[in-house]
Amino acid sequence: MAAAPAYGHWPGTMGPLKRWVLESHEKIVDALYSIDHLLDRLISKLVLTDENYNEVRAEPIPTKKARKLLEIVRLQFSEQQVEVFVECLANSQTAYPKLRTLLQHRPQPGEVKSFPTVEKLRRQSSELCHRLGDLTAPITVQLFANELLGQVEKEHVENANTPFDRSKKLIDVCLRRGEPACCLFYKALRHEDPNLASEMGAFDVENVTCLSIETTGETPQCSLLSQVSVCPQTPVTTAFPETGVQGDLTWLVREKSTDEPRSLATSRDFDPATPNSSSNNGFDPVFSDSLTLESLGGESVTLSATEQELANEVMHALSLEATTATTGPDYDILSFSELLGLGREHAWEALQEAGGWDVRRQVTALVCAFLKATGGDAQRLRNKLHQAHRSCKAASGGVVTNARARPLLPIDCRMRAPSLWRSGRGGHLAMLGTRWSVRINEGRRFSHSQGFLVSERGVCLMNLISKAHQAFRAATDATEGVREALRLLAIVLHDCALALAPDEELLLPDAAARLPPPSVERCLRRVAETVPFHREGADELLGDLGDPDEAFLEQASMLAAQLVRELFKVGSERGSQYGLHVRARDAYACTPHSLWGVTGFAGLSPLVVKKLCREQQSENHEELRASLRRILARTSQSPADNPLGGGGGGVGVVPDVQMDVDSLLRCGRFDARLSARVRWALEPDAERRGPALPLHAQTLADLLEYARRSERHSFAFRVERVTMLGGRGRSLCGVRSAGPLVRIDGAMEETVGFLTSEPAAFLASVRCAYVHDGEAYECAEPRVCKVAFPRASSAATAAPPRVDLADAVSSGEVVAESPNAVWIRAREGVAFESVVGDVKAALASSSEPFGVETEGFCFRVEAHERESQVRLFFDGNGIRAESTNGAVVKT
Repeated sequence: MAAAPAYGHWPGTMGPLKRWVLESHEKIVDALYSIDHLLDRLISKLVLTDENYNEVRAEPIPTKKARKLLEIVRLQFSEQQVEVFVECLANSQTAYPKLRTLLQHRPQPGEVKSFPTVEKLRRQSSELCHRLGDLTAPITVQLFANELLGQVEKEHVENANTPFDRSKKLIDVCLRRGEPACCLFYKALRHEDPNLASEMGAFDVENVTCLSIETTGETPQCSLLSQVSVCPQTPVTTAFPETGVQGDLTWLVREKSTDEPRSLATSRDFDPATPNSSSNNGFDPVFSDSLTLESLGGESVTLSATEQELANEVMHALSLEATTATTGPDYDILSFSELLGLGREHAWEALQEAGGWDVRRQVTALVCAFLKATGGDAQRLRNKLHQAHRSCKAASGGVVTNARARPLLPIDCRMRAPSLWRSGRGGHLAMLGTRWSVRINEGRRFSHSQGFLVSERGVCLMNLISKAHQAFRAATDATEGVREALRLLAIVLHDCALALAPDEELLLPDAAARLPPPSVERCLRRVAETVPFHREGADELLGDLGDPDEAFLEQASMLAAQLVRELFKVGSERGSQYGLHVRARDAYACTPHSLWGVTGFAGLSPLVVKKLCREQQSENHEELRASLRRILARTSQSPADNPLGGGGGGVGVVPDVQMDVDSLLRCGRFDARLSARVRWALEPDAERRGPALPLHAQTLADLLEYARRSERHSFAFRVERVTMLGGRGRSLCGVRSAGPLVRIDGAMEETVGFLTSEPAAFLASVRCAYVHDGEAYECAEPRVCKVAFPRASSAATAAPPRVDLADAVSSGEVVAESPNAVWIRAREGVAFESVVGDVKAALASSSEPFGVETEGFCFRVEAHERESQVRLFFDGNGIRAESTNGAVVKT
């Protein structure tokens, strides 16, 4: 029996160019005596990832570098990428003279044969990985029976942990096997699930001449079953588009009835218009040529070639593929617009004109708005993308460890994989957000964290918006469809209204009072009152609420999605994310969106929390309510003051009578916002049992997380304001906790991260709130004196000369200075009132109008990178700040 070909070298899958590269292996290795020039070309063509680049550079000698590069070409490059590789070799002949003779005999582009079914499966791989489910098993059997799958590979597919992993490994094998395996894959799919096959266009494969293994002129010497010994245990990475999550993105929902197709349903709506060709930039285009936007007048606006190309580049930089781009509402596109330099108002108007809340349409609108604002300067947009990429590399020490899984920009816009809450009977699976504890997420840099990604609760709310659109499309009557969609949107807006409501309104004075049911009108009024940026949109929706139609539903969905993005970012549920509001020029007010209210809540021991976690149930609304009551009963301090009567009865004891939990929730031991969500989940209203069940299950998870002992229950640093210094052109993009809150050496410590559009200087104002011996306190010492100078009425009016306060006020030290204000703190041992008096005395003779204000603790930061981290300390007497990543901090 002849020797088996090497793994990944099956003749039916190898194009002429890759075959030529392998046949010329030794000659290419001998010619590439210095590989840096070629690597630079491959990087510029976007066919070589940073991970592969670093792997090649890590080899000690030139010949090993060349062999490593060819190994990557052999195992990971598609035929299109190999074509780019050969083109780079041809353009490097002056640097590598030995290649001239070799390149004269390379296959010409006309000789390269296309593999339409392989390309079709490669384009649809991401969607199929999410939707195949248990169809993977029978398709695997058919491939095995036709000897297109080896025994070891079959076991490797079957032993994968999740349906997503099994589907991914099966598609991986088919792509390596080429046209025969891909054709058989679609034929098996038609047999197992005609509906899914029709959606995927599998019936079109009938018209495609599936190439046999003998197509290339070589005949296999033995069957695949006899060659299984050469198959490794670890799968080889292929070139088909990744989903952005390494094999653990498993989208599962409720089990369907037996008469429905067995493929996994998904809350994501996939665009049937998948791209038909690969991009020249080394990645599959996200946008098809037919994508258009709609102008305000209703006319269709077709994208130009430049706009489509730039939109593809942006989506690639954001690590979004075609299948996820249409359903990625979990990304705050307005925050991304600030990184590009567009104002929020400008970007929001562009998004409203585009009409649509999916990421693909919004990115397209944003690219068009940027080109319109810059006069069609495409290079300027590319420069911003490259600058963000360099910032990401600099923040990670110059190495991006996995470019396929990590975005080029320092923002991750992919929805997290949902965790599975199993009931233990019936195989019921409910989709919830991944349980990322604060310990995992804290301490990560902005460039590596999901600073603009929605939290677990945000994922649940986004799924409700998707269900609202699905309900509208599935309804036979348009009026009934709008009514059902608005019922679901009301739940989303109701949760947003709870996040916006002040604490005093959430703490109900009457123990028997109940939260009003979700209402679109009431929630829109709350948005109009509390969010100035969305006031106009909310008022417009209120005016059209009497006669809602499809356009109203689209606009309401867009507003709801943006509110979720802003209110439920990663970390916001645990007090580590701040909402930013522009109050004046270059001045930002920071509002923490948090469940970690400073209440003095003691928390439960780890053993009790573990037991509660094991006993929790969220199969249905009644079990969820019982689990919530069980946790609330356990959090009482003693049986005497436990209104639920469960303090001494153990974790599992829950009274059968209707419990009054308001007195416990209003006793000051719980955060007001969490209390309101718990009361909402405990309501017996039947309409919340279905669509809102995953949301209430997330409330249960939040309550369990909140019940843990944490320093955040009794102490919190609060960033109140950030003022950008040094003129316009730089903006604040994010403020968050970059490390856990800890008590060490008798002081409280926490690291806070600031993200700016580019390296900048800014002034931050911080205070702390804490509970001691049952009493609430606040501290903002040492305070600073702010001297404000009004702006000149016009540029033509010359400003009077300003007094040099640094020299005039010897009792104080200037912390920061801007064109309109100076901040001065008292020197050590000097009373703050003395500084205020000296400032007023120094400015008494000045002709320039001024105002003196007292502010809390402030510190100035001069950042050399886009992200700066500052360590805050509080020892009971005052706050101090220190830099942790090289930024200059002055207090």
